[in-house]
Amino acid sequence: MIRAIRQGIERPAIVSCFQRSRIANLSRRVLLISIGFLVVPGDASGAIQNTRLQPSVPVTRDISGSDTHEYRVPLRAGQALHVVAQQLGVDLVVTVSAPDGAPIVEMDSPNGANGPESVWIMAAADGEYAIRVRGLNAAGRGRYELRVETLRDGTAEDRSRVELQDALLVAQVLFARSDADARLGALDNFKRAAAAARRLKDNAALSAINTYLLNLDPEGALQSSGLPSAPGDTPVYYSRGFEQRALDVRGRLTAPMKFFESKLQVRPLLVVAVLARDDWTQLTAFPPYGYPFSINPSLLAKPSARALLCLPATAGPDVPAEVARASQAAGIPAEHGMRLTDDFFLYHELSHIYADAYGITSWNNVVREFMAAFLEVAYHAQVSFDTRDRLFYETWLTPGNWASGQQPKNTSLDDFERLLVGVDNYGWYQAQFEKRAEILYKAQGLAFLEGVKAAFPHGTPRLTVPETLARLEKISPGFIEWAERLSRPPNR
Repeated sequence: MIRAIRQGIERPAIVSCFQRSRIANLSRRVLLISIGFLVVPGDASGAIQNTRLQPSVPVTRDISGSDTHEYRVPLRAGQALHVVAQQLGVDLVVTVSAPDGAPIVEMDSPNGANGPESVWIMAAADGEYAIRVRGLNAAGRGRYELRVETLRDGTAEDRSRVELQDALLVAQVLFARSDADARLGALDNFKRAAAAARRLKDNAALSAINTYLLNLDPEGALQSSGLPSAPGDTPVYYSRGFEQRALDVRGRLTAPMKFFESKLQVRPLLVVAVLARDDWTQLTAFPPYGYPFSINPSLLAKPSARALLCLPATAGPDVPAEVARASQAAGIPAEHGMRLTDDFFLYHELSHIYADAYGITSWNNVVREFMAAFLEVAYHAQVSFDTRDRLFYETWLTPGNWASGQQPKNTSLDDFERLLVGVDNYGWYQAQFEKRAEILYKAQGLAFLEGVKAAFPHGTPRLTVPETLARLEKISPGFIEWAERLSRPPNR
C-alpha cells in the first residue's frame, strides 16, 4: 500500500532562509492537492457500508470522530478512476482497495480539515472497488463531499496521473527518512514523478517536484533544466543573458571560500545558480523569486552531490525605502542597489553551507540562523569593504520597522523559532544575530564553533528555545539575558 505521510518533513539544512518543514509542506500541497449536490440520507455517524458511487452524482455526508464510510464502484480491468473527497471542516483519510480487499492507495494530504483528498487508480481486475472515507481524529466532526471525477477506459494521460501520484507518495515517505538508501530511493522516485509531470505538461507539479530534486541533487536538477553553465571547480548555471552576472557572483565567492576552508578545514563541493524569474519558478516552488537560498551538503542524496547557492539574476519586485535611499546616495539606480543588497545574502548563504559542512546541523531555526550570522561576521572581520559595499551591507542589516518607530508583532526568539520568515521583521532579527555574533567573535573567535558543535551534535532533536538558550549559555554566558532583551519592545 502507498500512503501519503501527514507529518511535516523537517530536514535540517535544506533552505537556510526558510523553514525546512515549510518547504516540504508547501511542495506537497502543490503536488497532492493540485493534481487535479445530492444529499444522501442516512446515519450521520458510525460505519456506512457499500453505498454505490455514480459518476457526476456527488455524495454529501456528516462524519464524526474516526468513523469510516465505505463506498463501492464497479470497474473493469484497465479503467481509470479519479475520486475526490472535499473536506469541509474535518480531516479525512481516503483509501481505495481492490476487489479482493487489498489496499491500493491511501491518501491524507497535508491540508488539515479543509481542501480535497484526490486519488487516482487504474483497475487491474474486474470487480467492485472500495473507497473508504475515514475521520482522522477521534474528536473531529464535520462534513465532506465525495464525487467520482473520472471513470473511463484508461488513457495514456490517466496512466501518467497514476504514475505521478504513486511515485510522489513513495518519494515523500523516503524523503522523510535520513538514511542514505532512503535518499537515493527518494531521488529515483522524484525523477519518475518529474517525467510523468512533463508528459502531462503539469508545470505546477513539476516546479514542486524540482524543489525536492534540488534538495537531493542540485546539480542534477540544474543540468536537466537545460540551463547554460560555466564549468570549473565551482560550476555556475545561469539564465540566458546573465552569464557575466553569474561569473561575477562566482568571483565574489573565491575569497570567502578560501577563508572558510582554511579556518574550518572543510571543503564542501558547491554549485552556483543565478536565475531569472522564469527559470527560478520552473526549478523551485519555494522560496519566492528574489530570495537567495542555499541547499546544504549534509542530507544530499549522494556524497558526491554539490551543495547549492542560488541567487536571483535581477532584483525582486519590491525595493524597500532604505535601499532606495542608499542607492540614491551611491548614485546608482534603485534596482541595481537592490541587487547589491541581495548579493550580501551570498555571504550569509555560503556561511550556512560551511556551518553544515563543519558539522553544525541543528534542527533549531535560532541555532541555524545564528551560526550563519557568526560565520559571516568572522569573514567580514577579515576584509575591508569599499564605501559602496559598506553602505549596502549596512542597509541589509537595517532594523526594519523598529527603525521607523512601528511596533512589530514579533519580538522574541520563540516567535522566530516558530515562524522564521513569517515574522514581521525578519531583517531586524538577523541584525540582532549579527550584533551578538560580533561580540562573541571578538571574545572567543572561531573557538565558539567547537562549543556549538559539541552542544548540538548531529542527530540532536529539535529543542525548545529555553533548552537551546541553556546550551548556548554554557558555551558563552549572556545568551539568556540577550534573548530577554530582544523580547522587550523599545523604550521599556
